[in-house]
Amino acid sequence: MVEPLPTLHDIARVKNEVNVKRRQQQELQPAIQALTIALHGLTSQHERLAREIELSNASIAPIRKLPLETLTNIFGFCALEKVDAPLTLLRVCRRWREAATAPQIWSRIVIDLDDMYAVNRTKVYLERSKSTLLDVELSRPGFTDLGWEAWYHILDHSNRWRTLEISAATYDQVNDILDDLPSFVPHLVHTTLTVEGFFFLDAGHRFEPTMLQLRPDFLHYPKFRSLRLQTWALPAFTFTPGCVLSQLTSLYLTDTYASTFQITDRTRPHPICGNAISFILRFCPCLETFTLNARDSVAHHSGKSCQDPTGVTRDAFILPSLIKISIIAHQIDTFAILNRIILPKLKIVHIEPLPQYSPCLVEKFSSTWMALFRRSKAPPLEGVSVFAMAPADVIWTLERSPRLQQFRLSYCTNPAPILQALASPYAYKGRGKFMEEPRWLSPKLERIYLDECFRIPWRTVARLLQHRHRAYMETKTADAKKLALILDLVINGHDVLENRHLDTLMYLKTRQIQTLIEP
Repeated sequence: MVEPLPTLHDIARVKNEVNVKRRQQQELQPAIQALTIALHGLTSQHERLAREIELSNASIAPIRKLPLETLTNIFGFCALEKVDAPLTLLRVCRRWREAATAPQIWSRIVIDLDDMYAVNRTKVYLERSKSTLLDVELSRPGFTDLGWEAWYHILDHSNRWRTLEISAATYDQVNDILDDLPSFVPHLVHTTLTVEGFFFLDAGHRFEPTMLQLRPDFLHYPKFRSLRLQTWALPAFTFTPGCVLSQLTSLYLTDTYASTFQITDRTRPHPICGNAISFILRFCPCLETFTLNARDSVAHHSGKSCQDPTGVTRDAFILPSLIKISIIAHQIDTFAILNRIILPKLKIVHIEPLPQYSPCLVEKFSSTWMALFRRSKAPPLEGVSVFAMAPADVIWTLERSPRLQQFRLSYCTNPAPILQALASPYAYKGRGKFMEEPRWLSPKLERIYLDECFRIPWRTVARLLQHRHRAYMETKTADAKKLALILDLVINGHDVLENRHLDTLMYLKTRQIQTLIEP
């Protein structure tokens, strides 16, 4: 159907209606403007009240109850996690700014010698730290040395150094920094030297790596006690005339990368030298903690023993103050160290000869460990973590370790004799003699960890828990020789005592113990 065309009368009527509606629209405009102004005022008032409420709540926030000293200590931990944390904390509020101006928060100075802005940042930290002792971390990843001037500013404040960490790509870069060290640093306690470079050797190239050159006065600082070396070759330093280690109480040696060498003729240089490390330990009579972590270099081991720097001498030497030792290295280097030392005060030991599962490793380590134990005349062990030992040798060690609190055995084919010996007291002394009162094996033992153990006798485990707990409850009021309660028992990754109340332990049935161990 075709719509008719609008007539003149229709056009006039529509225009009249449009004019009326426009007049009505214009009449509403002043009211809209008034409402808009009122709404804007109400919105501003609402936002102002919201800010005031937020400020009022912030004034009674729990963090406002913290003393300024506590807040300063928290900011100190923040500065340890992030280098630029003090600069950020200054911008939060007046109270945080007051707490962040404490000198100890600015005592950690990290310098990148390839950063052109390191000089200005170092000046700010030195100024704000005032006279506080400094923890200096120096890194030299490249060769541009745009921030080398910052190192000179740090040298001017060497009388405030407490710790010094140097990280570079090559030994030559570290040696350049060591050459600039002053002859006297009164407060330096700890130093870390890290060499993270990769080295590529061509066929026929003679393997003579550059070593760290420690100056004689480097170890003559009056408070210097701890040295940590993270390098791709150990030992990574040579003794210059007059350089001694007699003041060290802590020595940490570790490698940095697993894939350090690339050699075209597939020769295998020897980055770790157990004989040389033994030679170094002879000069550390005050050593209390020693750690050797050469796990990543085992794949590059030559499989042969290095030449002993002392010649053919194999005499054992004593470390009278050593209480904690950790060795994770190739078995050749591990045995080269263990066969020479005497540790009368040893308390914590962690020994892991590598590679694991090599032939005759268990027998060799057992004989080496027992020889060390005899030479040291039964040291007061409190924690033992070893890779593998024969069950009879484990029991022999436990019998002679009355203070032992924690024992970890990483590999054992038959743990039944060990669990049986721990499950009941023994009375036999040997040669037909018996004790008047039976004694428990390692009465202070609280934590037992058995990893990768086969043929687990779950009935013996149940008997161990029940007997030990019953004896603990019976001797709970005894004054002397109180038996310790087993707090942790982990077998093949299964925590037997997880989420279980100790008072109900003696009522566990053997079937329940089996379910816990064999889920």
